[in-house]
Amino acid sequence: MMEFDLKDGMTIGQGSETETHRHVILRQLGAADVMDAMEASERVVPTPDGYQLVSSPARMGLELLRRQVKKLGVMNGPLSLEDLRRLSSDDLSLLQAHVEALDTATAKEIESRGRVQPAGDHAGG
Repeated sequence: MMEFDLKDGMTIGQGSETETHRHVILRQLGAADVMDAMEASERVVPTPDGYQLVSSPARMGLELLRRQVKKLGVMNGPLSLEDLRRLSSDDLSLLQAHVEALDTATAKEIESRGRVQPAGDHAGG
């Protein structure tokens, strides 16, 4: 997990009962998150050869990003795409940078666990 604060935050509520939330908690993605994001990024579109199922890499990235937010202020994740749209461009960039940092840290952690030696490759032979 990783925690940080947004610059501008997200305002929740209406009228005099609004509150701006900045504190974000990110989590690592699981296989179900990735599969759900893949499915959400697919669309049926008409083509000259008939209708085809296509996936949008941009939509896939946003679907993964929104699922990686465990909590934003009092809001439990995942965020909706509408919630992402409400963020300032600075906050969206900050969120993307922290997700990338978490993914990098996770990859380094996995790498540091060591590598399995291939079968038949014994030291001292």
